[in-house]
Amino acid sequence: MEYPMATLITGERSYPSLLSVTVHEVLHSWYQMLLGTNESYLAWMDEGFTSFAQNITFNNEFNDIYKLDSKNPLEGSYNRYYNFIKTGLEEPLSTHSDHFSTNQAYGVGSYTKGAIFLMQLGYIIGEEKLYSGLRRYYNEWKFKHPDEYDFLRIMEKETDIELDWYMDYWVKTTHQIDYSLGHWGSSLGESPSNTTLTITYKIGGGFNSNVDAGDLNQIDSKHIIGSTTKETTLKVNNTQGASGGSEYEDKEDIKHNIMANFSTQLRCVTKRDYEARI
Repeated sequence: MEYPMATLITGERSYPSLLSVTVHEVLHSWYQMLLGTNESYLAWMDEGFTSFAQNITFNNEFNDIYKLDSKNPLEGSYNRYYNFIKTGLEEPLSTHSDHFSTNQAYGVGSYTKGAIFLMQLGYIIGEEKLYSGLRRYYNEWKFKHPDEYDFLRIMEKETDIELDWYMDYWVKTTHQIDYSLGHWGSSLGESPSNTTLTITYKIGGGFNSNVDAGDLNQIDSKHIIGSTTKETTLKVNNTQGASGGSEYEDKEDIKHNIMANFSTQLRCVTKRDYEARI
């Protein structure tokens, strides 16, 4: 448990567990202690931001121990969130800590969804802007007790992007983010290992729970708030099997492989739904 200038940690645990809790509690020196956010009302800005920084620290400094996916160091957080939303117990992050109906809703909301808040924000504005914005947030608001709107204004100033839609839906509702596949095409080389696919996709907050995930034609700008269109080219990494043949035998296998990698790159919370649309 964290307190200003002091941390209490239980013993009799494995080294990875001891290191994990130590890193987490030390990072509380920034979130929430030096900044002074209201940890009862804004627990996701306390535990969530700390959990985000904890996983980034693991990936950068201790990944020989924790073996995190460098493309998505918060994959474990996403998986916890995927499993939790199936229970139907999710509550908005704007709920006061004392008023959550279950301990699980508080825990997953504050620690897990709070961490994903920053990871998703980094996907929207770019990692470079995310980290420069976090540094600016700290430098401008240390010892001043900021709230979520103070943080939001810092990020909007840093990026010149209006982000209130993201705060409104991710924090104040339990709507889920929706990504849509707009187009995919391939350029086949002499061998499957030279195959590249260009994928055009629409992003931008799409918090919508009423669209049939199987019908791509339904996903348009009406359902995606602040939507933008981006394009990326990915190369299929086909390895040679023991028989000497390609691991991916046909176009559909290549497509599934590329989209699985693509959805990981997106770091989107609807990864499974996204893959199901293929």
